[in-house]
Amino acid sequence: MRCSAQGRVPPSPLQQYTQLRPFQPEDQAQRWDWLHIALWDPPPAVALTVHPQNPAIALYADCGFVDRGERRGYRLMVASLSEHR
Repeated sequence: MRCSAQGRVPPSPLQQYTQLRPFQPEDQAQRWDWLHIALWDPPPAVALTVHPQNPAIALYADCGFVDRGERRGYRLMVASLSEHR
């Protein structure tokens, strides 16, 4: 249990059932699977934020990025990777 100003705090469900340990030789097959997923299963889209006065917005649009609206004063542009595979 952790301590807080109010006393002891019970572990969260994730902490309760998750334990970290060093990798073991028998973990190697799973590690190869994770590497395969990381290398060959890219995310479905890429996003970037662009200042509204940045002239590169047109270049990004030409490259497949779509303006999805404003985010904290910047333009949120998203490109779907599935269209470019």
